[in-house]
This record gives sequence, structure tokens and C-alpha cells, in this order.
Amino acid sequence: MIQPDTIRIIGKDGLRGHAPRGPWLETLQGDVPVTLDDGRQLTVAADALETLEDGSLAMPIGPADIEAHHGTTGADEQVIPLAEEQLRISRKAVPTGKVIVEKTVHEWEEVVDEPTLHEDVEVKRFPIGEYVEETLPIRQEGDTTIVPLYEEVVVVKKRLRLKEEVHITRRQRREHREPQRVVLRREEASIHRENEENTDEGSTGPGPSI
Repeated sequence: MIQPDTIRIIGKDGLRGHAPRGPWLETLQGDVPVTLDDGRQLTVAADALETLEDGSLAMPIGPADIEAHHGTTGADEQVIPLAEEQLRISRKAVPTGKVIVEKTVHEWEEVVDEPTLHEDVEVKRFPIGEYVEETLPIRQEGDTTIVPLYEEVVVVKKRLRLKEEVHITRRQRREHREPQRVVLRREEASIHRENEENTDEGSTGPGPSI
């Protein structure tokens, strides 16, 4: 039975065993004591082991290799097989120093001479006081925007209405006479001539009547 502190070792042709966990699992260096399932013990170079997908380790040794090297072995004999060396290339980051980066902010002034545009708005009101049939839209005349303003007013309009007619008719009656007394007047003038010799010269007669 595999203990939690051991790792499974699988050899060739059904050879099985286990080895204690240790630092050699990380470095794959040194000798690893392996105990086979039949109780025999042997030592295997750590760099000869390969990690399998299930987490166990494979060793390049089978029962035939053990028999050929030592013949018949006892349970208390130690077998040291010939190990095949394999080249493993790996990369490991090793800090060799550190770099300190300091950021310095420099400030300076520059003169910017750019023209700026300033606009003034002049508002004028012009009374109109005219009646229109419909509203007019806002219009533009040059740089001037004209916004018409409207108001609704009640318009009282005087109209001439013929109220009635008065008809006057003149009629003639028959003639009739009414005698009346009328006083008429007539004027006459009397002329008298006088001279130095005869101041008493009388009238020669009545003068002409005027």
C-alpha cells in the first residue's frame, strides 16, 4: 500500500515499487532508494526517473535487468542497476540585480500668442403694429437675426348697416283763391333850384317823379 509520504515507481515489464518523497523530487538529483513490491530494495539515480501523467515516476529498469546483473537475489540484497544518463534542459529565472527607475517631471512656460474672438450682441426693438394674415419665420439679414414677435388682439370693426328708410311723398291739391289786402308804396322826389339873383324863384312845376 502506497503511503501518503511515498511516490509510486513503475519499471519495465510490470516492475513496481515506491520511494519516499524528498527534495530530490524538485531537483531530480542524487540517489533515490526504491522499495519494490516484493520487498527488494535498490537505489536509482534521480535523474533517470521520468514523471508520468498520473504523477508517478517511471524508471528504465525491469526484472530482466535485475536478474542479469545479480542473478538470483534475496529479499535483503541491494541491487544497484546501471543507470542511463539523459540530458534535461530547463530554464530558471535567477535574479542578478535590480533596477530603480525614478521619474522626474520638468515644467516650463511658453508664451502663446493666439488671437481670440470676442462677440457683442446688440438687441434693438422696432415696433411694427401691423396686422398680418400668417406668422413669418425667423430670417437672417447679413449679421442680423430678425425674430418676429406676435400677439393676438381682439379687433372691433365698425361697419355701416342700413337700419330703415323714410319715404316722403309730395301730393298736389286743387287750387283755390283767397283775396288779401296788400299795402304798396311808391316814392316821389320834388326838385327846387335856387340862384343869387332870384332867391325867391319858385318852382316851375313839379319835378319829375322818381
